[in-house]
Amino acid sequence: MDDIDEVREALGYDKINLWGGSYGTRAALVYMGEDGQRALDLMWDACAADPHCTEAYGDISAKSAELQVRFKDGQKVRFQDPRTGEERNLPLHWEGIAMLVRTALYSAEFTSLLPLVID
Repeated sequence: MDDIDEVREALGYDKINLWGGSYGTRAALVYMGEDGQRALDLMWDACAADPHCTEAYGDISAKSAELQVRFKDGQKVRFQDPRTGEERNLPLHWEGIAMLVRTALYSAEFTSLLPLVID
């Protein structure tokens, strides 16, 4: 998948569309995961370089890693159901958190909120 990113960069594209069948679908998922992790790492680095972000949230990269360990096998969280108002107590798994984080990376506005959410 490194080759695809090198070709993308050599052609001067910021984004590319991927299409794959059979094994190509797995390769595309690997590419997206690596790209998503790179975007997240860049965001953590930007926060670490910004004194206001560091003062407000500390080492946000370390906090993210702690959350990943804490929620690896799921942890019950209490919340109020937004539709019914009922108190709920359900397990939250890291995969669910990671999906929300990855989705937030598609928007600069939501990306800027990730340190707050992780903190």
